[in-house]
This record gives sequence, structure tokens and C-alpha cells, in this order.
Amino acid sequence: MVCELTFVAIGDNGEILGTYIIKPNQIDLGDHIANCAFKATQSLVNSIDSV
Repeated sequence: MVCELTFVAIGDNGEILGTYIIKPNQIDLGDHIANCAFKATQSLVNSIDSV
């Protein structure tokens, strides 16, 4: 079984702020190693930088 998860962050006004994905590196022998990626909007990055 291959497990792949995708998450989406949504702001109070319904705007998509970012996304994240995690999945196995490869099936069978490499499935204990994960690949992941994320992407965020510039407005979210700016709001984090100002904290």
C-alpha cells in the first residue's frame, strides 16, 4: 500500500495559503524514506517573517 498525503492551508477568507505533500521515496525497499515538498504564498511568508 502506498500512502501519499496532501495538505492545503486555507486562510479565513478562503484564500489558499500553501500546500504540503509527503509520500514514500519508492515502493518496497525505499518506502521507509519519505519525499516531501511544500509551497507557500508570499503573503503567508511575509506574515511569518513579521512575527
